[in-house]
Amino acid sequence: MQKWNVIIAVDTKNGIGMNGNIPWKNSLDMDYFRYVTSYIPTPNRDKKKNLLVFGSRTKHGIKDDPKRDTIVLG
Repeated sequence: MQKWNVIIAVDTKNGIGMNGNIPWKNSLDMDYFRYVTSYIPTPNRDKKKNLLVFGSRTKHGIKDDPKRDTIVLG
């Protein structure tokens, strides 16, 4: 069975965006997100990538990373 880790970010009212941005600013949170979505803890690191799924506006704020593939919805 394949294992999946999922990160879902919402504000206190279940919002996922506000005025084209995420509704909070927290550099530690963004550093953690970058680390978790870029790190591949397996012996076959060169053959695997992490997958990010975003809305079209969110993708513009995320830098490309060779360790991450991206699917853009909408």
